[in-house]
Amino acid sequence: WQIRVIYKDDNGDEQTATVTVTTNTAQVTTDKSTYDLGQTIILRVVEPDWNFDSDKIDEIPTNITDLVVNSDKVSDDTLAIIGGLSGITLDPSNVLRETGKNTGIFEIQIKNINSNLVSRGKNLEFTYTDETPSGGGTDLEVKHVVLITAAQVDIIFDKETYTPFDRVLVSIVD
Repeated sequence: WQIRVIYKDDNGDEQTATVTVTTNTAQVTTDKSTYDLGQTIILRVVEPDWNFDSDKIDEIPTNITDLVVNSDKVSDDTLAIIGGLSGITLDPSNVLRETGKNTGIFEIQIKNINSNLVSRGKNLEFTYTDETPSGGGTDLEVKHVVLITAAQVDIIFDKETYTPFDRVLVSIVD
């Protein structure tokens, strides 16, 4: 895309200037590819098209329907809905915040992921619909999937054999 400005003065002299408008295809990433329940996910959306003001840190509300979450427990829920699940908090609480002025990189932390959001051993999928992908054209869904690890519980006895009168000490490490 281009913007072209033509200026004509009273004497009939003409001056033309043209600039190019570029679009970018968004990226959705996380700080890790696998998580345990109880951990924090740092969700990052690289979307220069959200960088509305290059002189300030922009914020995007979590209730936008362009960014949704899917798992075995939720379906096309916004981050605002995810933040309302029991035990889960978002930081910042209601926005994806640009990481600095004019970066076009937006982050939010999803703290204390739990079984209200996704089951162990299942995937958690983030989908962003980019309405202005590179080169123009139709909307493009950008997906990022993380795995929530299956339970890895260790059951440890204090010794290997016991008499009927021994005290048994069992430790469970989850």
